Amino acid sequence: MVNEALLARISKFMKQESELELIILKGHLLIEEQLNNILEAARINQSKLGNLELQFFKKVLIANSLCWKSPDDEIWKFMLKINKLRNDLAHQLDSKKRDKLIEDVMSSHIKLLDDDLVEETKKMSMKEQIDLSICLVLGYLEIFCDDIRTVSNKIYQPGQKGPINEQ
Repeated sequence: MVNEALLARISKFMKQESELELIILKGHLLIEEQLNNILEAARINQSKLGNLELQFFKKVLIANSLCWKSPDDEIWKFMLKINKLRNDLAHQLDSKKRDKLIEDVMSSHIKLLDDDLVEETKKMSMKEQIDLSICLVLGYLEIFCDDIRTVSNKIYQPGQKGPINEQ
């Protein structure tokens, strides 16, 4: 006997393609890579933190705490909103709160942009707008990582372990 309800769910969710979902999921992974690079540049040895699991949310908080340039900037809020949306996508097939989470991301996206760019993005699809914001975040994190690495290299000679890494 064929389970019609199961077949309907498979048809609904497995044949559905959403570029927006892929942008969110892949963008989240790229942002997390950059956060890991920042923690490494700051010489934070994650293995020394024991059982403390550094998930995306905690990595954002740690990186933000290291940031001496605009630590309360909207960019950090955007990352946390992307994380909420990504978690919803990853753990819920059909979420009642997804539209609200997308709306929150879009609202945060607008706050990342200069006024001139806001007008330009109105011509873009939602996917293109979120893609743009993720690219802006990645660029910001790359510059921040370079700054952290520069400061860290002035404090420690290359190859020398930082105070957190010492055994």
